[in-house]
Amino acid sequence: MNTRLTRGAAFVVACLATGVGVSAQDAPVLPVLAVVPFSTIGSQPDLDWIGAGTAETVGTDLRAAGGVAVLGRAQVDGALANPGGAGHGRPAESALIEGARELGADLLLAGAFQQIGERLRLTARLIDVRSETAVESFKVDGRRDTLFELQDRLADEVRAALRSRSASEGLSLPTRADNGNGDGAAPPAGRRPGGPYAA
Repeated sequence: MNTRLTRGAAFVVACLATGVGVSAQDAPVLPVLAVVPFSTIGSQPDLDWIGAGTAETVGTDLRAAGGVAVLGRAQVDGALANPGGAGHGRPAESALIEGARELGADLLLAGAFQQIGERLRLTARLIDVRSETAVESFKVDGRRDTLFELQDRLADEVRAALRSRSASEGLSLPTRADNGNGDGAAPPAGRRPGGPYAA
């Protein structure tokens, strides 16, 4: 059975159940995002867990918020990312972009972190895979013992950038609190030609 029709039909059934009139063609086509482990700036391989954890947290938050199809960590790690930091085997940005393209991603989120004493800085770039250009950049600073809060702040900034980008392209995306269908779940995604989330 054609997967586009299957998903469209499911969307229509859900809307009818909630009393919302909509056609299958109204199902949003979501951008596909690849998030790679953040690299460490400097020779601190013992801190690589921060980069992997940051990518996992940001990806999970964006997936839960809806409005973007985030590739699974195992899929991305296998195709793109060496969990190690810069300077010991991590692919160059050009290689990450090419890998993201092969996975069918529209956007790539790549970043780095650095620690000085008890201070920690997270930086990231949102890259348009097609044009191979950075469309947004992010930076959050704080104490290392507030790492979780820093990761949440970064996820919120990326989410805001994605919403702004989608709005400029005429696609209305849900907020973290309102995903547009009232049940706290991500909205249904349309098919992206060639993308791994085409379903």
